[in-house]
Order: sequence, then C-alpha cells, then structure tokens
Amino acid sequence: MQEGEEQALWDIFYSAVHDVAARHYSQSQLDAWAPGSFDRNYWVERMRKLQPFVAQAGDRIVGYTDLQPSGFIDHFFVSGEWGGRGVGTALMGHLLETAKLHRIPLLTGFISLAAQSFFQKFGFEIIRHQTLNIRGVEIENALMCKTL
Repeated sequence: MQEGEEQALWDIFYSAVHDVAARHYSQSQLDAWAPGSFDRNYWVERMRKLQPFVAQAGDRIVGYTDLQPSGFIDHFFVSGEWGGRGVGTALMGHLLETAKLHRIPLLTGFISLAAQSFFQKFGFEIIRHQTLNIRGVEIENALMCKTL
C-alpha cells in the first residue's frame, strides 16, 4: 500500500462486505460490519499499521490483504466486482510466499462465513467458531489456521 490509497482500500472493504458477504449475513450485520460512514482518520491510521499488500488491475486497486509478523491475517478483501477473477488467489499466493520468506510457521485469522471455503482450499482449518458483537449486532466468523 502506498500513502493515499486508504480510501480505495475502504471502498474495497465496503464492497467485499456488502456485495460478497451479503449471501451469508443479514443487512443489519453488514451495516454493523461496514457502516456507510466511517472515521477516515482512524481508517488511515489502521491501514498504515497493517501495511497491507494490494492487488491491482491496471492502475486500479481491486483487493488487499495483510500479514502481521505473528502470522495473523487481519484483513483479506477483494472488491465485489472482481470476485471470481483470480484476485483472491493471487493475494493468497503472495501472502503464503511472504510467510515462507519470513519463516512464519503458522498463519491465523478470524475468517468470515463468506471466506471460509476459500481459505479451506488453501489448507486452512477451522479451529473454532465465534460470535462477535459489533455495534450491538452479533456476527459469526471462525478462527482458522494453516501450518506452513
């Protein structure tokens, strides 16, 4: 990610939640997870701390993910209009290569219902299901991991 791309990442996040995850969550859950308005300063700071990798099609960012030194994946999102076109696979490939390069032995993440089967295709296993309370709304996901 380059400085100034934070808004594009928010747009991808919002699209991934509202367009892709909509098959697995109610409208109130989607709105709690990715509300229509957001604190831009908070988001900019959060993205700078995550230091995400971005996927581009031409000069347009179409997806992003991060990999923390601990092996934790905090964000993994592809724009709704780019789903099923290899963006997620390319991001996952880069993430796995980066983990190997940095000798990270275990990858973990809290993965949405919408993305669990995708992660399973790459060898991630569900460790446990959980329910979060975000803005007063319960949202399910699962802790998943992959040993490298």
